[in-house]
Order: sequence, then C-alpha cells, then structure tokens
Amino acid sequence: MSRLSDNQKISLGIRIKTIRQNLQLDQAEFGKKVTPSASASNVSRWERGLNVPSKERLQSIAELGSVTTEFMLNGSKLSLEEINQFSDSISGKKNLNQQEKKKANEINLTMQNSIDRSIGIETAFAKDAFKSSYFDKLPSEQRIFLSNILIYLKNYSDSKVDKRFLGDLSSFISGISLLMKQDITKEEFYDYENLLNESIKEYF
Repeated sequence: MSRLSDNQKISLGIRIKTIRQNLQLDQAEFGKKVTPSASASNVSRWERGLNVPSKERLQSIAELGSVTTEFMLNGSKLSLEEINQFSDSISGKKNLNQQEKKKANEINLTMQNSIDRSIGIETAFAKDAFKSSYFDKLPSEQRIFLSNILIYLKNYSDSKVDKRFLGDLSSFISGISLLMKQDITKEEFYDYENLLNESIKEYF
C-alpha cells in the first residue's frame, strides 16, 4: 500500500468509523470482526487517522462494509450526474448484483460522510454566525441562504430526505469549500447555489 497523506488517513478513518457505526458495533466488537483481529485502541487510532490498517485488515474492513478497498483508500470518484444516473438505473430493482451493491454502498457512505462532516462544522458556523471576514463579504441573501442550510442539516437525521436532495446538498457543500479556497469564482458558485435552491423548493 502506498504511503497515505494525513488528509487521506483522516478520510480513511472517517470511512472506517462510518462502516463500524452502520454495523452498530463498538470499537472492540468491530476489531474482533476484522481479520486479523484488532484491539479497540487500534480501531480508535484508525478512525482518528493516526494509523492505517494493514492491507489484509483493510480488505477485511472493505468486505464488512460491502465496498471496495479502492473506495476505502480514495473515496468515490463518481460525479453527481453519475450518481443520479446510477440511482435511476437501479430504481425498482429487487435484486442487485455484487458490483451494484458495492457501488450503492459506496455512494451511501459518501453521502453519510459528507453530511457528517457538514454537521461537524455546523457548530463552528453557528458559534460565529458568518462573522468571519470571508462571510462578511457575502451578500445578505447568501448568508441567509447558508443559515437555512444549517437548519436543514440539523434536522437531517429526523427526516426522510430524497437521495437526490442529499446529492445536491453534498455538491453545494463542496462548492462552499471550493469558493473558500478560491478555486472557483462567486459567479461559478451561483450554479451550486441555484441547484440546491431548486432541490429545496422541490423537497421542503
């Protein structure tokens, strides 16, 4: 396995933690299901991005999560359009083949991770509600719009939100990150904003 950057280790840890939580196992129980077995402290260090599992253990964790080792290491490479196309292609199918199951699980894990990360930063947003120099530069309507997104995120766990909305939300959050890093212009960010606005009108 090639050497992972600190960010890759953190992302891998988040995926491991999500798989464990989806299996409703604590760290000790999860460690026992991994082959070769691992201690709770090992699992904790993986989840925090301090260490990475061996190749054999990573394969075992991928099997527990019904995903590929490639996904565990690098995440999903699917675009929002590809996710929607795949969703349409399996809609109504009673039985999925192994490849379709893995792809569906990888998309679900990606969505979960995006939402969990967003909720994680929600507290920071709420504490200093757009007082930073970056957010001060945004027009008032954009600040209000972002505030509304925080409300949707807060209520996400209690709602039955359509997966298309989650995809649009994930895309919008990526747009915020790109804008803050100045990888896109404010004009380009409007495309992300408009996409989510349409989703909000449709699903809420």
